[in-house]
Amino acid sequence: MNANKINLQLVKSLVNNIVPELIDLAKQEIIKLKQKRLWVRNWIARKNIYGGSKLIRELRTEDPAEFQSTLRMTTENFGALLNLVSDMITKSDTIMRQALPVRLKLEITLTYLTTGSSTVFLEIFYRVSKSAISKFIPEVCDAIYEKLKDNLQVRK
Repeated sequence: MNANKINLQLVKSLVNNIVPELIDLAKQEIIKLKQKRLWVRNWIARKNIYGGSKLIRELRTEDPAEFQSTLRMTTENFGALLNLVSDMITKSDTIMRQALPVRLKLEITLTYLTTGSSTVFLEIFYRVSKSAISKFIPEVCDAIYEKLKDNLQVRK
């Protein structure tokens, strides 16, 4: 009987001393996990300063031939295509974040189509998340098809 009483006291002591410490450790780990979670990675947030869209803009104004070589269309055709699809691919800004500009979506989509670059490369080059890229590329392609379907010739 004394052994049972000693074991019970030992269990109570463990519960009273160790369990609160384990709970504190678990709470600290939860806090660490919450702190690590980012809405947008810092390097992606700097897309307006360093992103590939800035390079494309420079090509459009300073070297139209290279712009055409890169996106496989003239600056005029790019502008016309942008005007055609803008209404279909425009999203609204929210309280949480600004929508991606339609020009950027079209640039990324055309880069993807002309180069076959992976979404990982496009994410790094344009500083736009690959999940966003994966979502809007089909939307932009659908918009292009919808607006140009009467002008497209499909081989049979």
